[in-house]
Amino acid sequence: MSALTIVVRSVYNGDSPLAIQLASYGQPVVAPLLERVRARKRPSSRFDSYVVLGYVLQQHRLGRSQHVLSDNGGA
Repeated sequence: MSALTIVVRSVYNGDSPLAIQLASYGQPVVAPLLERVRARKRPSSRFDSYVVLGYVLQQHRLGRSQHVLSDNGGA
């Protein structure tokens, strides 16, 4: 497990500076964010992951992602 994955799985607000910085990584954070969504029991606790996924898409569309999004999940 990478350090990035560990940070993505940690607790933070979806609109925090950390979340926005994580979103700039692009493809490498998508799978851990989706795992985080599935692991959370309450909808309110999943919301932050959805927010960060939105930021990932936004950064990708603006050309600011460190790793662009791919159709095959980065495989």
